[in-house]
Amino acid sequence: CTPAVAEVEGKLQVVANGYKRVAGYDLATGAERWWLSGGGDVPVPTPLVEGDVAFLTSAHGRSAPLTALHLAGEGELSRDPDACEQALWNLPRRGIYMQTPLLYEGRLYACSDAGVLGCYDPWTGDKLWRERLGEARALRTTLALPGTETNAYRLICGEGDQLPGLIVDVYGSVAVFQAHAPGMLRSAQAIAEAIVETVPEVTAVIDRSKDTESAGWLVGSGEGEGVILEHGHSFRVNWQRGQKTGFFLDQRENRALLARYAPGRKVLNAFCFTGGFSVYAAKAGAAHVLSVDSSADALALAQANLTLNDIPEERASCHKADCMKYLRALPDEPDLIILDPPAFAKSKRARHAAVQAYNRLNEAALRQLPDGGILFTFSCTQVVSRQLFEDTIAAAAFSVGRHVRVLERMAQPADHPVSVSHPEGSYLKGLVLIVTK
Repeated sequence: CTPAVAEVEGKLQVVANGYKRVAGYDLATGAERWWLSGGGDVPVPTPLVEGDVAFLTSAHGRSAPLTALHLAGEGELSRDPDACEQALWNLPRRGIYMQTPLLYEGRLYACSDAGVLGCYDPWTGDKLWRERLGEARALRTTLALPGTETNAYRLICGEGDQLPGLIVDVYGSVAVFQAHAPGMLRSAQAIAEAIVETVPEVTAVIDRSKDTESAGWLVGSGEGEGVILEHGHSFRVNWQRGQKTGFFLDQRENRALLARYAPGRKVLNAFCFTGGFSVYAAKAGAAHVLSVDSSADALALAQANLTLNDIPEERASCHKADCMKYLRALPDEPDLIILDPPAFAKSKRARHAAVQAYNRLNEAALRQLPDGGILFTFSCTQVVSRQLFEDTIAAAAFSVGRHVRVLERMAQPADHPVSVSHPEGSYLKGLVLIVTK
């Protein structure tokens, strides 16, 4: 490809892309300043140089089709990619033949033979993290988060906060960092430091990007679990070993909604996890709450949360069982059932099986509810749209011969914002149904 010329620290430097490497050369002496090994077997287009940053496409083969290189300084020769480059992002369409990127009015456009693939902020580093975190913090302040009765919330929700591939949940003074993209993971330390500077109440940041065994503190330190407040209710959360970041914050407002329907009812909370819905139902005056889950560890934490909120055993109990089998042979008839199962599919290929599972699960619940019974039913499966989910519930109602009406439609709360250009971010769907004969 045609080389690009950059002036760095008063020195002219040539940035040249080859088939399997990209290198920088001192124009005055011809000496090689640095090089990076590539991985692709196709020619790469001309680099784009802006200041001391070179934007390259396919520089590292299929793993990083668009990369930003901070050009090495005087006397530096690096054969370690991490020493002189920082990947801004990885485009989802890997291996595609890329054209030279275009920088226009402060925005970087990634191009291919098929046209423009994306428009991005070209600059990385602390400035970008602080700007994005500041915007996210301002939104949460508008939502009164944190508040006197709630100190757990989502601070960063991926594309919804213009930081794709990043989740940050706050539990009191601890922030849980979870990267789902290599670029975010590589910048973990810088982002963690920016979190602590931007969010005054946060004093420690733990990384949950990988498995729980490798969870480690990026900033500060502390215990692996603690007690948080949500609408005045207390919950013990294990942010080091719990599912996701430790607690399902996306159900906060739906749990609060349950308090309107629970008084005086016998409640069955299926797939209860750590008992969030159970605590809200019991504190709202439910006659009895039964929490069912197949995980003994989850049930132990659910019982601990019931005890933490001073709910006596005669009003709330836990039972270990397969929820589907239990629903089909209930020993007692509840008049309010909560179905909050885990995601049934991770890809479109598995969507049909997921729909069938939702159909069977809701059929079983609808059969068990008495006349006037209430069903809270959810889907967090991203590949199942809201319309498809509601159609599935309608099919289940028709199959069991029950008259079902929709009282409420539920979704994730406002601290899980959804970008209009990324509708897939609206993953949580829920319905409040009343069932009659």
